[in-house]
Amino acid sequence: MTTPTLTQKTAQPPSESAFGKKQREETIAGFIFMAPAMTIFFLFLLLPIIFALYISLTDWNGITPLGQQEREAAGTVVFTNQTADAITIPAGTTVRGLSEREVVNFILSDLFVLEPGETVTTGITLEDADREEVFTGLSNLVTVAPRNLRSTFELTSPEQDEVGNYIISITNISDAVAETPENMVISSVGNLSIAFTTEAEVTLPAGEGETVEVAVSADAALGRAANLANSTITIPPADLGSSVTVDNPQRVEGGQNSDYNFIGLQNYEALVFRDGLAQRDFFNSVRNTVYFVLGVVPTQTFLALLLAVVVNQRWLKGKGFFRTAFYFPSITSSVVISLIFMWMFTRGGLINTLIGGVLPAYESVTWLNDPNGVIHNFIGLFGVTRDTIGDWAQTRVAGLTLWEWMSGPSVTLLTIMILNTWTTIGTMMIIFLAALQGIPGSVYEAASIDGATAWQTFRRITVPLLAPTTFFVVTLGLIGTFQVFDQVYVISSGGPAKTTVTIAYIVYQNGFNNSQMGLAAATALILFVIIFAFTMVQRAFTSERAAE
Repeated sequence: MTTPTLTQKTAQPPSESAFGKKQREETIAGFIFMAPAMTIFFLFLLLPIIFALYISLTDWNGITPLGQQEREAAGTVVFTNQTADAITIPAGTTVRGLSEREVVNFILSDLFVLEPGETVTTGITLEDADREEVFTGLSNLVTVAPRNLRSTFELTSPEQDEVGNYIISITNISDAVAETPENMVISSVGNLSIAFTTEAEVTLPAGEGETVEVAVSADAALGRAANLANSTITIPPADLGSSVTVDNPQRVEGGQNSDYNFIGLQNYEALVFRDGLAQRDFFNSVRNTVYFVLGVVPTQTFLALLLAVVVNQRWLKGKGFFRTAFYFPSITSSVVISLIFMWMFTRGGLINTLIGGVLPAYESVTWLNDPNGVIHNFIGLFGVTRDTIGDWAQTRVAGLTLWEWMSGPSVTLLTIMILNTWTTIGTMMIIFLAALQGIPGSVYEAASIDGATAWQTFRRITVPLLAPTTFFVVTLGLIGTFQVFDQVYVISSGGPAKTTVTIAYIVYQNGFNNSQMGLAAATALILFVIIFAFTMVQRAFTSERAAE
């Protein structure tokens, strides 16, 4: 007799097709869940970048509304007969008027020290080469130095020499020795002669004093320059100058410039490759920003770690108070903190007073108006100056001399670096503190049992375990220092002598002060690329350390 046996079924793993189907469903669900966030990402991050890239390829001035079409100016003029005969004036006859005051800026790159009454003739360059045609058409020229130097220097109007370069004469009209500032802006102000043409043929009746009115318009390419806001059309045609007079009783209206023209990569070329003021200012801002980054990021990282370790100690009483005190500057208005620092670092401020109390021989430092680089000041103690270092230091690289590249941060920029460090270490301390509190106490107990000293524990346990956090803090520091703007704007506005101009400040200056929004967009995108590159490098290092 056969005994029946029980067959036990074993669980079979799900088929590959079922697993793949589930994975696809989870992926689709994830995409659907993330769709709103991705939409916001595209709208508020990628679209502004795309728009900035578009603007950087144009010469948009940031003033005329985008999409505005070029439009001619038009009005009417009255011809008055000055003879006894009838005069026929054909359509297309040219009459002229003088526009509002036009300003064309030149840059004096060379530096001069002039005795009272001394005159020097030197070359200057157009700030914007595209304005040369406007300058050649100006009349009633008046040329002036910057407003704060008009009682010091008297200038002649720029003239072209035999090879086409612009030259100017500068006279010291003050009673003291005067030095021209670096890259002094020279403004030539005059009226631009605007040509209008008659729209129809008219005939002036015979007799002196007889009049006729006719419509006129200007070339649309002249845009707003043809809109004579404060003047009238008064210059008759050359062939009728003795026969008729011209006047327009109504203001000419309607002139508009087109919003922009596509110029390709010219903005990037002007910033990086083409010699000129734009290149010099950009690389000057790069130099200042690099010194700012090199000075602030290591300092704030070290101090933040030190403070985090101190406030994390068990023996410290009043931890909450110290954490709040250290963090408080980070949440205070940057403008308010900057104003407080301006008061502290004035010549008669708190800092000079305290140092003078400790060192009786101390001479007050003009912290907020000193363009000298700290490296120049230091090596100057050993007799190394611009004049003694050699001609090699005058070699220009990217618009700046080697002597300028090796200047170090100016005294004023150093002050702003101190301010920035003080206002950021609180935030970095909180990040380090959170990481410290995440380290298991058993690790420190094991080190104590093994006889490790406090320094050995810190160096061999705390620092290695904080490596990912340290790289994160450094990344935040790099991004923040490359974007520094508000403190520079409040304290120095880029001065003195552009030694505190940063890349972010150049973006503002080009876009809103100089009405060169295309150049500002190009500068901003270069800054974005720099920050993105450093962030990717930091991420690579962080990933490697985390993997270890």
